[in-house]
Amino acid sequence: MKFYKLLLIFSTLIIFANVISSLASDEPDKTLQKAIWNYKHENYEESYDALLKLLKENPNSSIIAYYLGMVSKKLEKYDTAKTYFEKSITLSPKIKNAILELMDLDYKKGKFNDVSKWIAVAEKENIFPAQTSFFKGLLLLKESKDIDSAIKYLEQAKTIDPSLTQTVDYHLGMACIKKQNISDAKQFFKNVIVEGKNSNLATFAEQYLSAIARKEDISKPLHGNISTTVQYDDNVILSPDENIIAISPGNTDDFRAVYTLDGTYNIKLNETVNNKFGYALYAAKQFDLGFYDMLSHTFFTQPSISNNDILINFPCDYTYLTINDKGYLSSAGIGSEINKKLDASNMGQIGAGYKYKDFLWPALLAGENKDSNEYSVYGAWFYFFQDNKAFVSGKYTINYDNTEESNWRYLGNKFSAVTAFPIIEKVKAGTLIDLCFQNFTDTNLLYYQKRHDIVASCSSFLLIDIFKNTELKISYTFINDSSNIQIYTYKRNIYSAGVKYKF
Repeated sequence: MKFYKLLLIFSTLIIFANVISSLASDEPDKTLQKAIWNYKHENYEESYDALLKLLKENPNSSIIAYYLGMVSKKLEKYDTAKTYFEKSITLSPKIKNAILELMDLDYKKGKFNDVSKWIAVAEKENIFPAQTSFFKGLLLLKESKDIDSAIKYLEQAKTIDPSLTQTVDYHLGMACIKKQNISDAKQFFKNVIVEGKNSNLATFAEQYLSAIARKEDISKPLHGNISTTVQYDDNVILSPDENIIAISPGNTDDFRAVYTLDGTYNIKLNETVNNKFGYALYAAKQFDLGFYDMLSHTFFTQPSISNNDILINFPCDYTYLTINDKGYLSSAGIGSEINKKLDASNMGQIGAGYKYKDFLWPALLAGENKDSNEYSVYGAWFYFFQDNKAFVSGKYTINYDNTEESNWRYLGNKFSAVTAFPIIEKVKAGTLIDLCFQNFTDTNLLYYQKRHDIVASCSSFLLIDIFKNTELKISYTFINDSSNIQIYTYKRNIYSAGVKYKF
C-alpha cells in the first residue's frame, strides 16, 4: 500500500513537471505572437523591444530576425533592418520574403549593386518572378541607359502579378517622360489615378499631370497677359522711374485706372539657343489730374543660350513714353545676364546693363537736362522651397546715371529683397523691399549743395486665382524718399486692386 502511494506521488510530480515545462516552452511563442501583433498595430517601439529580447533568448530564430528587420524598417533604422533581414535568410527555416525586403531597402538607399545581387539570388531560386522583373525594370530606369528594356520588364511584372498594376503604371509613366513620350506618360498617370484614387501614388500621378500641363503651357511659343487695375495714390508724382520729372512732390491725391498688355513670342532655334520677342503696353488714366496721364510702349528681344545648369540672357529693349499725349521719353537698353543653378534649391545671378535715355521735353532751368547714359552691374541670389512654389531672393545693384547736365548725375547702391509663397491653394502672397542710396556727384546748381537721397520702398501683394488663367491682385506700396535737399523729400502710399488674364 505504501508502495502505491509513493508511485502515485511520483507520477503526479512527473505530470506537473511536464505541464510546467510545456507552459514554459509556450511562453516564447506567446511573446512572439504579441510582438507581431504590436507590429501589425503600429506599436513599433514595444514590438522592437520584445523581439530584441526574444532574439537574445533564441539567437537562431529566423522568424524573430525577420520581424526585427520589419520593425527596424518602420522605425527607419535601415542599416539595422538590413542586418536582421540578411540574418533571417541565413538561418533555418530561410525566410524568403526577406529577399524582397532587401531589394526594396537597398533600392531606396541607392545601393543598386546590392539590389542586383538580390535579384540574382531570387532568379537562382526561382522565387518572386513578378517582383524580380519589377526591380530589374526600376534599376534600368534609374540608370537611364536602356529605357525600352526597363519598360519591357515593368510590363512583364504587371502581366505576372496584376496586383502590381498601379505601381507599375506609375513607373511606366516615369519611363515615358524620360523617353519624351508625353502622351503615353499622361495616359499611364491617368490609369494610376483610376486604379486607386485615394492612394499616395494617385496623388503623385496627379502632381505629375499638373507639372506636364504647366510644361506644355510654358513650351507654347506665345504667352502674354492683359490686366486692368484701379489705384489710389495719396501723392501723385508722375515718375516712371525715380525722379524722372523735376517737379516738387505735391500733396494731391487721386484715383487712376491702369491698363497693361504684354505678349512674348519665343523662337527655339535648337536645344541651347532661344530668342524672345515681345511688346508691352502701359496706360494710366488719372480720374481728376489729367496732366499726369501716361502711355508707354516697350519693344524687347532677349536671345539666350543655355547649357546644363547655366542660362545666359542678352536683353535688349526700346521704350517710348508719352505724358498728357506728348512724347516725353525715348530710351533704349542692352545688357547681359548669367544665371547659374547651384543646386536643387539655389540659383545665382550676375548681370550688367547699359541704357540711353533721351528726354524729349526741353529743360527749363540750368543743370536740369537729364538726357543720360546709365550703366549698371548687379548680383542676385534665389532660394526656392515648397517644391519650387515659393522663393526668396536678394539683389545688389550698382548704377551710375551719367546725365547731360549736373543736377541729376548720381551713383546709386540698391539693395532689394523679394519673397513670394502660397498661403493656401489658389492664394499667393509676397513682399518686395528696396533700399537705394543715391549720391549725386555734382553740386546742385539750384540749391548749391551736393544732393544725397535714401529711397526706401515696400510693397506687399496678394494673388487670388478666381478662374482658369485669371487672377485678382491686391497690393499696397509705400515709398519714402529722404533727401538732404528738402524739396526732393516725399512719402507716397499707393493702394491697388485689379484683375489679370494670362494667355
